[in-house]
Amino acid sequence: MLTLCLDTTDARYFLGLSREGALENTVSGTAGRALDTEIFPALKALMARGNADLDKVERIAVSIGPGSFVGTRIGLAIANTLARVRAIPVLGIGVLDVLSALGPEEEGATFFCALNCVRDEVFWQKFARRDGVASPQGEIDVRPFDDFAAIGAGVPVIFRAPQMRNTLAFETLNRLSALTLIDGKDAFASLARVAHARRTSGADGGGSTLPTPLYIKPETTRRWQP
Repeated sequence: MLTLCLDTTDARYFLGLSREGALENTVSGTAGRALDTEIFPALKALMARGNADLDKVERIAVSIGPGSFVGTRIGLAIANTLARVRAIPVLGIGVLDVLSALGPEEEGATFFCALNCVRDEVFWQKFARRDGVASPQGEIDVRPFDDFAAIGAGVPVIFRAPQMRNTLAFETLNRLSALTLIDGKDAFASLARVAHARRTSGADGGGSTLPTPLYIKPETTRRWQP
């Protein structure tokens, strides 16, 4: 089954075609101010690279955040529009859920998943491995880097590596003794695998409901809503 995967939640965007959870072709680039116009040529390039076309895509998987407010909206707009036009399932997956699949595999293990927010803040959530599946243990929280470094001391932390070389961020991350940095490419590959796992287990609900952005900071959402 050919799946179109999209992640536009970070400073770099990723588009890919996957089969049975394995990425076959990818295209990535900088998610700058012109993302809304650049992503369509990138999508066309992806199809050409995979010797495919949109008519062959059977499902769509898209990151819903948290992350870049504008980037997340663009990715979801494309995914939902294509799903409507093609009448195919679309599955929205949270970035922290994607990271949790890369966490410790030991049964009963607890760990944190996190990514850079803005103004030296961190989105983070606690997970636990039960019956081979990482499940959230509480809601997503936002904390300053220093606060998160104290919370995460001695706990395994799966962190999506900041694309912008924030010196303060890296200095703070170095204080975490059990840190695993995940680059964007590996996180994107995990998105494809998680989407496939949810489809095969029936946890995707059939992909019949259009996903919406996962916004954590209400004041940011209000500021940008039209």
